[in-house]
Amino acid sequence: MTIEGLKLYPINFRYSRDLHDNINALQRVLIVTPRGEQITMEQVAKINIKTGPPAIKTENSHLKAWVYIDLKDIDVGTNVENSKKLLESQLQLPVGYSLAWRGQYEYMERSKEKLKLVVPLTFFLIFLLLYF
Repeated sequence: MTIEGLKLYPINFRYSRDLHDNINALQRVLIVTPRGEQITMEQVAKINIKTGPPAIKTENSHLKAWVYIDLKDIDVGTNVENSKKLLESQLQLPVGYSLAWRGQYEYMERSKEKLKLVVPLTFFLIFLLLYF
């Protein structure tokens, strides 16, 4: 962690694979100070290894967790609608959490909105051309 005014910010470093599982090797990594001295990592940092998700994804500066679903014998729209009803009745999201439906469902909804304008406009133009 680093302190900037009244705020604390975490500091994360990524090193090569050969150092990932070897805390002793990580502690001996040399750091150059602003004065040009070389010191070991253990002199300035407490090192610990934590397991976490295989990848950290962010969107709009917020951490994201993705759930992928493979569907069988049901269409995307029906599955999402059923899932929404179930989650609304059984899930209370903590403050700061949000839920969004992405992927094919999102594309389907966008297409539906566009078709609400395009289809009536097309019928109008067809009738207009037939009239003339």
